[in-house]
Amino acid sequence: MRGYGEVVIVKHGAYHTVYGNLSQIDVETGTALKKGDFIGRSGTAQTELGEVLFFAVRVDREFVNPEVWLADR
Repeated sequence: MRGYGEVVIVKHGAYHTVYGNLSQIDVETGTALKKGDFIGRSGTAQTELGEVLFFAVRVDREFVNPEVWLADR
């Protein structure tokens, strides 16, 4: 995903969560994650977007409102 720096995409069945602008990635492709696992560290002052984390939720290839998705969890 261009413009979001280092990115990790996590599959949750039909949903995918996207974490971008990471300054460090702590998982590898194919890693099976469980609740509480660290996937990486958010950006730093030295990263292009600064000290923020980009978070998105997709169902298939369409982005959905993450607030609604998180409220259902």
